[in-house]
Amino acid sequence: MKSAGAVQIFALMMLAGLILTPLNALGGDKVIDSSNWQEIEELLPEQALEWVKKGDLSMKLGELEYDPKEYWPSWGLEGMKENVGKHDLNPEMEIVNAKTGERPTFIKGLPFPGVNADDPKAAVKVVYNGYYVRDVQGPLTGEDIPFRFMHRRGFERDVIALFHIYPMDGYGPAAALDNPDDIETLVQVLVSEPYDMAGTGMMTWRYRSKKQDMLYGYVPAIRRVRRMTPANRSDAMFGSDFARDDGGYLGYDGKIPDFEWKLLGKTEVLASFISTKPLATKKNVRDEWQIDVGGQGKELVKFGYETEGWQGAPWMVTSAIWVKRPAWVIEMESKDRYYNYGKTILYVDAEIWGCLWKIIWDRSDEHWKTYHMGWGAVESADKSFLTNVGSFQLIVDERAQHATCVNYTNKDYVWKNMAALEPDQFSLGGFMKICK
Repeated sequence: MKSAGAVQIFALMMLAGLILTPLNALGGDKVIDSSNWQEIEELLPEQALEWVKKGDLSMKLGELEYDPKEYWPSWGLEGMKENVGKHDLNPEMEIVNAKTGERPTFIKGLPFPGVNADDPKAAVKVVYNGYYVRDVQGPLTGEDIPFRFMHRRGFERDVIALFHIYPMDGYGPAAALDNPDDIETLVQVLVSEPYDMAGTGMMTWRYRSKKQDMLYGYVPAIRRVRRMTPANRSDAMFGSDFARDDGGYLGYDGKIPDFEWKLLGKTEVLASFISTKPLATKKNVRDEWQIDVGGQGKELVKFGYETEGWQGAPWMVTSAIWVKRPAWVIEMESKDRYYNYGKTILYVDAEIWGCLWKIIWDRSDEHWKTYHMGWGAVESADKSFLTNVGSFQLIVDERAQHATCVNYTNKDYVWKNMAALEPDQFSLGGFMKICK
């Protein structure tokens, strides 16, 4: 077990250039397992490498047939050019105009393209980019998303949820929206299964300033919406291994000013992709870009307990292709002494700007959880709509030997980019309406 301090030293060595494995050194279609793990020991966090060494994970290496840094909606690509040097951070870690010091009324695309490792604010800028990855994609709807609970014996149970996400920032057309409350993103989650949880709903209003979230919950038993505390974000979500702060494409979904951030370096790391090619998306009758997951010809996320002959951990995704990716290494720690997590290390893709790995310690500096996010991309037939998408999020409680995976690419799942949502749906009245 490596301490948080040792991880920092390791990351700084990578920054100094002492680990120089070239991106194409491993080749494609090679399998890494407990017999040859030494070939990739410099390309995984130590905790993930332990999975390979003890036989919990074997990895099929491959190469992508597309360039992820090009897979952004048009306004995302425009923002990559227009926002260079445009924004900065004030002492409260809020985004401001670099020239005037005023908070912008709208940000198109990612706020900080071209982060410089020498910038003392680099860590926070990387994290903000990770926040905006999902916002750039526009309104999203995810139907029948399973939170899959697994233990060493295999499948335990599913919690099925519906997500509605409406960004008021990052998404280009949102510039025309009235946003007097300075909202960044509106999110609704509604549980449909199992029976004892069905109808439970949560809604979050996330602000672009340091102002704390507004969080509301719908309680089926009393058929009422109640305001909830935005604190306790390190508590379990739906009884899973995920905390509420483990969400989003960044692997962190809390408020940035609530944490201390430190850049440890930049490195290369193995990351999983659900396919070497982009998935197909086409417009439905509501003019939404809908991913036809079931039409891809196979179950894209397949777990160890479902895989014939698999000898590893039952919760590992055996259908993934592992690709070497450039990544920022960032240490984060909550300012709240009652927060359940201690020091945490994020590995953030330097081109996709989403989480690849997250290593979590407790308050006594003991390793607790290991988090991994798989990726993919979607494209329309005419390539007028391109974007990177998260394919799954897996978190393993190493003490309990229990895992939860949120699978965004199961065959029954419906994912809609540019979803036909309206901001009014995220009012208290609109929230109660969808919950009922």
